[in-house]
Amino acid sequence: PIPDSVSSTSDVVVDGLQVVYNFCSQAEAKDLMQEIDARTWDSTVKRRVQHFGFAFDYSSLQVDVATRVGPLPDFVSALVGRMVEQEHTPETLNQLTINEYVPGVGIAFHTDTHSAFQDHVAIVSLLSGIVIEFRRPRGDAKTSMGRYHRGAPPPEGRQLERKMVYLPPLSLCTMSGEARYGWQHGIAARKTDVVDEGLVQNRERRVSLTFRTVRGYPCDCGWPAMCDSQTEDA
Repeated sequence: PIPDSVSSTSDVVVDGLQVVYNFCSQAEAKDLMQEIDARTWDSTVKRRVQHFGFAFDYSSLQVDVATRVGPLPDFVSALVGRMVEQEHTPETLNQLTINEYVPGVGIAFHTDTHSAFQDHVAIVSLLSGIVIEFRRPRGDAKTSMGRYHRGAPPPEGRQLERKMVYLPPLSLCTMSGEARYGWQHGIAARKTDVVDEGLVQNRERRVSLTFRTVRGYPCDCGWPAMCDSQTEDA
């Protein structure tokens, strides 16, 4: 089946979500990819990853704040500096996960663990674009999503509000406030996307750089149903 198009959800607003086009130049992206591919990829999950600052434990969805895996690499210094200078992110970014998405590979719907990371998540897309989907339950936002929060199927009968967003190559996507805490996001495991109605686009290799700030203490955000610090089964 043809996936839903980005344009089909253009009327849905996700507060705190921003996409900055052409945040990187082609030359900068080429240099970044040379540095990334010169390093060792971790293949223990479905997609290849690299971690800097703090390693992310996919089994517990947490970071070990007592164990650092080194500072952020020098090759992202200019990128981070520009994000901070243009006020897209705070100065406190100290964790980087690099993900590789080849056609057919995605990531389960999730909200970045509240107790693990502070507000503001920044994603830089290299090589090619992809459609990311945001979703949340309609109606009672106070109800915990339970295991569904961690990628399990949605509860039967639960209606979802959905927003498809295209992240083009060289772009910066930032999530803060409601977008970071109150919506799940995920990438469907498929080989095509539909940006405009009826226009099918083949996926190519994409590499994303996700920057976050490790929290290390309980979260008291305004979205308790999605918060593991405030709701036990979130």
